[in-house]
Amino acid sequence: MDKKYDCIIIGGGAAGLLTAARLDLTAFSPKGAGLILEATDSPGTKLRMSGAGHCNFTHDGSVKEMVAAYGEQGRAIRRVLYRYNNDAFVDFLDRHGIPSFSRDGGRVFPKSEKAQDVLNLLLDLSAENGFALKKGFRVSQVTRLPDAGWQVACDNGSAFRTAAMVIATGGKSFPATGSNGRMWDVLSRDLDVEVISPRPVLAPVAVRSYPYGPVAGLSFETAELSVTAPGKKIQRSVGDLLLTHRDFSGPAALNICGAAEPGDALHINYVYPRSREEVTGILSEIFSGKKGNPVSAMASRLSLPRRFCQSILLRSLGKSIDADDVFRGSSNVNGLSPKKVSVLLCDDTFTVESLPDWNKAMATRGGIALSQLDLRTMEFREHPGLFAVGEALNVDGITGGYNLQFAFSSASVCAESLQKKLRADSPVQGLRPSTEE
Repeated sequence: MDKKYDCIIIGGGAAGLLTAARLDLTAFSPKGAGLILEATDSPGTKLRMSGAGHCNFTHDGSVKEMVAAYGEQGRAIRRVLYRYNNDAFVDFLDRHGIPSFSRDGGRVFPKSEKAQDVLNLLLDLSAENGFALKKGFRVSQVTRLPDAGWQVACDNGSAFRTAAMVIATGGKSFPATGSNGRMWDVLSRDLDVEVISPRPVLAPVAVRSYPYGPVAGLSFETAELSVTAPGKKIQRSVGDLLLTHRDFSGPAALNICGAAEPGDALHINYVYPRSREEVTGILSEIFSGKKGNPVSAMASRLSLPRRFCQSILLRSLGKSIDADDVFRGSSNVNGLSPKKVSVLLCDDTFTVESLPDWNKAMATRGGIALSQLDLRTMEFREHPGLFAVGEALNVDGITGGYNLQFAFSSASVCAESLQKKLRADSPVQGLRPSTEE
């Protein structure tokens, strides 16, 4: 006979481990009867990757401002975020020996700057709360049992029964980490769950005829990016911009990625908030000077990397930006147009080439439709005892710790609900089975 559990969490990533770390099954039996099924041999892989390994787990500031970071879904999940906000996440880690600090415009990190410290804590708390972890167990089927509860079958032939089940399988970004979207197919097939078609977000933006490969590595502290198309609302993003060998990256590009479709126009102002008129005036002064290097003058007056200024001047003349030309002295400004150069600085325009590869995307837009859940509990309306948390849901935030924050908030709401539902002295709907074999 299949072993029976109080709760099975499918997915050993941040959302699943946070749920287990917040749900104490030992309140019902001395050892607890919980199980985490992780498809890979390494739980929490994406958590270890977060913040370049430093674990940017949330953002500081008011929770009211935080809601806007989730775009159209922010209003729907507002109650979830308010119940367990960013202060609650910081306090949770602090109470368990992981103090934090803020930097980079409000991003919050553990003081150790080690994502592994957070992962170790979640694994320890999950075990203390009565959850066993099984690695290399990929779920292939879920079945509603006639006497309430669920049966879970895995690719390796194993099967388990449980009173309650939590879907925490993430999205499709970085599929090598185990979050490849397969669980959505299982839920759609077995339970007729509605899944919003996923697309990669928080990824670099690839454009046609990208010119900046020769100066890859240059960055801009405050750039403005916008995406436009006929009949489409203009989408904007302001923040750090990084030039890579093949595309535009950095927070400003990552955050606009979700609004960009192939064929859309990408506009970049490298000197935001300066306007074209202001920049044209500055360039007119520089180009009319009789002495000095225009590249150095541009870099100084506009606070730009010197190599980038030379690249812009070369582009304005129709030359390759790796051409051997350093614009020494006033004689080299012949042919330079202040208006033409200001357009490249304030409204550099490209055509979006394609949607990003899943292997480059940090998050997923799409997933389980929020309309199917009671967001007061994270439980499916049509499937009592079935819950979903984190990136498995159709929720994605901008870069800066917001996606891990939603993982914590949704996991905490789910754990609180399950703690009540599985309470030994008042079981609800007969969900809590025997833990005997």
